[in-house]
Amino acid sequence: MLGLLLLSSASGVAEEDADGIAARNAFLRENREKFPLVELRKGEAPFAAVHSIHPNKRGIEHEGSLYSAFRFRTPDWLDSHVIWMFALRGGSGMRNEGFFDLSILPVEEDRLFSVRRTNFTKERFPKFAEKFPGFGSFFIQAFDRPVPKPGTEHIVWFSFAHKEIEEIRFSLTVWSDRGMREIGMLPTNYPALGPDVAFRTIEGTGKPKEPAASMKEAVAIQRKSGTGDALAHLEKELGSFIAAGGKFRNFYLALWKEAQVGTGRAELEWAAAANGWLQDKCIELEAYLAAEELCANTASTMVTVNRYASARRALKPFLFAMERRSMSADPFDLDDLGPAFESLPDVRRRRVPLVAKRGISVVDDHGWVFVTKDMPRLFAGSMVTLANLEFLGGDWKRSIERKLWAADWSDQMHGKVQEAGARWYSSMSGVAGDLETLGLYELADECNRTIIEAKRSDPYQNRSKLSARHRRIALRLMQGPAEESMLKELATIHSRMKKNPFVIRATWESVEVTRAKCLFFLGKENEAEALLTGLVKSGNRAARFERIRQRLLGGRFDGLDGEFTTVLTKIREWGRKIDEAELYSLYADFLERTGRADESLAMRREAIRLERCFDLFVALPKDVARLSVLLKRCADEQGAAGAAAEALELAGNQRRIPDRVLGEVKGILNAPSVSPAAEAETRSVQVELQPVRAIAIPVKGMPLRGRAILLNPGTRAVEGILSIRGLSADIRWDGVTASVRIGKPGAGKVAIRIDPGCYARVDLSSDVPPPVGEFELAWTGPANGRQASRWIISAPDDGIASAVVDAGEYTSNPFYGIPIHHHYQDAGGGESATAFRVRSSVPARIEAYGAEDTPLFVDANGDGELTGSGDSLFLDVDADALADIPVVEGECVLHFEVFPIGDLPSEGVNIELETYTGGRWSVIAEDRIVR
Repeated sequence: MLGLLLLSSASGVAEEDADGIAARNAFLRENREKFPLVELRKGEAPFAAVHSIHPNKRGIEHEGSLYSAFRFRTPDWLDSHVIWMFALRGGSGMRNEGFFDLSILPVEEDRLFSVRRTNFTKERFPKFAEKFPGFGSFFIQAFDRPVPKPGTEHIVWFSFAHKEIEEIRFSLTVWSDRGMREIGMLPTNYPALGPDVAFRTIEGTGKPKEPAASMKEAVAIQRKSGTGDALAHLEKELGSFIAAGGKFRNFYLALWKEAQVGTGRAELEWAAAANGWLQDKCIELEAYLAAEELCANTASTMVTVNRYASARRALKPFLFAMERRSMSADPFDLDDLGPAFESLPDVRRRRVPLVAKRGISVVDDHGWVFVTKDMPRLFAGSMVTLANLEFLGGDWKRSIERKLWAADWSDQMHGKVQEAGARWYSSMSGVAGDLETLGLYELADECNRTIIEAKRSDPYQNRSKLSARHRRIALRLMQGPAEESMLKELATIHSRMKKNPFVIRATWESVEVTRAKCLFFLGKENEAEALLTGLVKSGNRAARFERIRQRLLGGRFDGLDGEFTTVLTKIREWGRKIDEAELYSLYADFLERTGRADESLAMRREAIRLERCFDLFVALPKDVARLSVLLKRCADEQGAAGAAAEALELAGNQRRIPDRVLGEVKGILNAPSVSPAAEAETRSVQVELQPVRAIAIPVKGMPLRGRAILLNPGTRAVEGILSIRGLSADIRWDGVTASVRIGKPGAGKVAIRIDPGCYARVDLSSDVPPPVGEFELAWTGPANGRQASRWIISAPDDGIASAVVDAGEYTSNPFYGIPIHHHYQDAGGGESATAFRVRSSVPARIEAYGAEDTPLFVDANGDGELTGSGDSLFLDVDADALADIPVVEGECVLHFEVFPIGDLPSEGVNIELETYTGGRWSVIAEDRIVR
């Protein structure tokens, strides 16, 4: 760093000849007593003292220029360079080279210290702003060629071309551990990697306590009395460690090791808590570079304990640092270089930047500032972790492109950045995993083959290559017959993984799950069942899923209904909403095969909804085909034909669907049924109209928006009449949605057909201004007579710029979560994102969706906080662990599915929708669910 700051004096005054320089130096030496002698000493820890001089009071004139100066004496123990910073108050030319000139002049000998000025503005340096109030920027320098001699006096002088300059404030120290300990660091800002010896406030204590000892004590406390007490102990230990002059970096590395490869390797809750606490401390200590380094580790450990919103928040330092580098973290903003895979052109290769667009300033432990355009060492790890979270929300294109970005960057940085090889392997493994989850087995297999055949060394004892070998076998089992040789190869991989200290338990257990699958397909069902049951007892998630698949395929239905309920509960505890799509599909298979057609329809519809929601495009056509088969069994020939046509059209999309999927869909549609014949329905279907009551208050200058839902939980299509009275309206039906234009004369009623196990949307709107008054939306069906949804439209409130337009009262439905819809309006228009939350008066699982059923969040217990276990957050623009309302052209639609936990109380359940504005939460809509 020093080598970049030498050799020139930025002179703004006329060049002087040798005689002029000698005369000036002689003049300054003769008048040195007029300049204050400042002491190199410590101020308020961790900073060196800040000194001040006023040129108009202290300055003297020579040859038409005003000179102001101070003197300092180097310590007798001087063991390194003298470094300093200064700022000038007033004047208009802090960046104007004609504003002033300066130099350092030894009092007792002729030695020229000529250094380059480096200027920084105050925006990124809060400690400078605190110590230099009223100053806009500062300069830093090093007196280092030649190094000043110990115990010598020097004059630092400034000359000005005018006489109106104000205060000069400055600070000096010595660039060494002793300098930091005895004098302090430059008051630019706290170090980017955390406190160092300059933070010492306790003298005479000797060396600080070894961090490893503190870790050992914390682990013992955690095991005895819990995580809270252990973290409290670490808080106390870290405070004492810093006060004794310990290097935060050493404490940081000790705790990081404990969380990653120590006790935290097995005790996942402790690992997440330790990483989270450490990252919070980094942020508290303004050690932003250290906080950014921790992003991937902290987020990944949060994921292991099902805290997905906390994982997103842990990535905030990474996203903030990308902003500081003027770099978008979104791969979609990079130049498109064409498709990444010929058979999946939706995913693109991008032009990967190796350096930032703008350099960022970094403060070291001496207070020295340097600027770098390098991407962070752990850039790829943070990018892949963010990608994993986005995949869970169904954003698989962005997820895969992020991982390809990280892989390309790591590949180009091989040999230049520590662990670049490891990052390439983890990125490519992530791509393969995403492709496999999507059902693109051929592409996933190709990625795994690339990993195995890669020539670069695989760090962590070939961990990635072992996993790729395992996944290739698993993919072969998904596409073809099992072979005895697979069992032997899987046993070898499993053995090597268990001996590898860098492989976690879930990874080697996943090999056992694949072995159980192989055993099952080889006809060894009892062995497979025993192996899976043992894994289930140890808490393995994949084993639970696989055991259900095998029992279903083998026709072993005893106890399976309860197992489905258990697994659904577990998936929700794990916070992996995306996995529910497959579970609903399997449950629909089970219900159909056991003669429960009405329930199977509801489950199949939900599986399809989730597959659309998360864009699981390979699974979707197969489930639509299964829906067609079920509708045909329920004597809904029209619905069956429509679903079959859709399934074939979806499967025939060669842009993204493998050819084999079309064959699978045709096989489903043409296969003979193995399910009992559907019984004729003896009861009349009770269609339900929601909400029962609603109120709408549009924002001034915007139209009315509202939505009602007609639910058909039965196995027969139902036809009825939707009508409106109280206000004029025009109703149109397009086969899916009834559009109701309030205040517009027209057709006041329309015939509607609701497919079995499905619902019809009723969207209400108006012109501007909307009418004011009451109306009744009614459904008249063959079974349950007339149902009504009563609405009140109130006049807009003056001064309300944004609000939820509608709120209602809903009744509980045993076949579904209770669907609640809201329309949010913002008079400002445009696109924005507003933080919001939903809270329930009793424990309830709340799932939130936006336009086109885009997932927004899951609150596992309805407490409004999304940082607990089982909570998921899919849209978080600013990574603050708060959900965001996506507003487009001033409006958005919100859809909530509410699943009360336990029985509804007699008074019902209140659901409050709140937005975060002005630093506080405000209720903007309240709904009620009644029995």
